[in-house]
Amino acid sequence: MKKNYFICNKYLILNNIFKNKIMEENINAKIEDYIQDWHWEDEDSKKYAFEICKFLFSFIDYIDQLSVTKRTKTNHKYNVFLIGMFETDYGYNDKFSIKNLENGPDFLYEFERKVSNSKYF
Repeated sequence: MKKNYFICNKYLILNNIFKNKIMEENINAKIEDYIQDWHWEDEDSKKYAFEICKFLFSFIDYIDQLSVTKRTKTNHKYNVFLIGMFETDYGYNDKFSIKNLENGPDFLYEFERKVSNSKYF
């Protein structure tokens, strides 16, 4: 009986590893698609955009769990996209750190300069 138990557990563990790997590949593909306009062609820029997007996606997941209106969720998701885009394009940082987003002067400055001063906004 113990042998069957261990075989079953081994199968479940391998199955979970396989599922997690597929989920990770799907998430990575989703992030790649999401950040395609966020970075330059070099690998460092792409890696920075990828890391910041993973962090911002966790915030989007948190917002999705809250009981707020669809409009609020949509606004936050749009803002998250802009934060990521401005921070990676104009944030003047080479490595991701949560501290880059704490006060947000880099992307806020670019937002005000590029978007909020626009006659269309």
